[in-house]
Amino acid sequence: MYDRCVLGAVASAVGIGCIALIGVFYLLMGIGFSISFLFEVYRTQHKVTISNQKKDKKDVQSIILVGRTGAGKSTLANVLSNDDKFAEIPGSASGTKDIQISEVFEWNGKKYRVIDTVGIGDTAELSNEKKISLFWDLFEIIRYYNIKQVFFVYKDRFENHQVEALRKVNKLLKLCGSIFNYNHIVLVSTNFPMFEDDDSCDQDSKRLLGDSRNKNIVEIIRNCKLIHVDNPSLDSPYYKEAAILSRESSREKLLNYLDSIASIENIGTEKTLNSANIEEKDIYTCFS
Repeated sequence: MYDRCVLGAVASAVGIGCIALIGVFYLLMGIGFSISFLFEVYRTQHKVTISNQKKDKKDVQSIILVGRTGAGKSTLANVLSNDDKFAEIPGSASGTKDIQISEVFEWNGKKYRVIDTVGIGDTAELSNEKKISLFWDLFEIIRYYNIKQVFFVYKDRFENHQVEALRKVNKLLKLCGSIFNYNHIVLVSTNFPMFEDDDSCDQDSKRLLGDSRNKNIVEIIRNCKLIHVDNPSLDSPYYKEAAILSRESSREKLLNYLDSIASIENIGTEKTLNSANIEEKDIYTCFS
């Protein structure tokens, strides 16, 4: 009798365990299905958006702003576009939650637009859904806008974490099908009060090369254009006038540079790239 009770208890425990395992299995299957479903939904939405979108006019050049959170991308977007559309939040917090695109503006007879991205490079806390959404937004932008330059925005020092952020940007752009080189990347130092003094800018560039023991940093500094600007906050009533003048000079410096490289070809794209060939795991790799 005792043996039968024991066997019955064991059988019941095994049965409950099997049911639990089956439940866990289906739960995991459900999670996997949900993520894959989201991936296909965003891919489908992306295709619909593209099919309804007219290709960008050739005379409008686009500048993508990338970099870590709090580097001053949104402030720079306002400065370049001479607008206040982009949220500016002082400190290391991010004011950009989604990709934002400015209205078309002109400089010396040429038309431009600015594309402000989220803090690519420190997006580890983004959900998988947000990563997928961000990727397809970038894919659409790269494929259907005329991208003239990528401005990699940083504040103060260019260090190892900036290299890592730039590496992620590189992976994302390549997965989107872009074909570019160092000529298309500009390092923009956004917190350099002496930006109008050429000697001070040259000294800072040499300092970056001299201080760095990281060969990747040296390679980037030597091959990419480095432009120093200063875009102070407009919040202080005591320094607002000086801040406005500084921003205007920064804008002039950057747009004159864009004017000077008119002969450089835009960032190309792989014509044969098909969004159907991009796998979900490839997107996650870009953010790792």
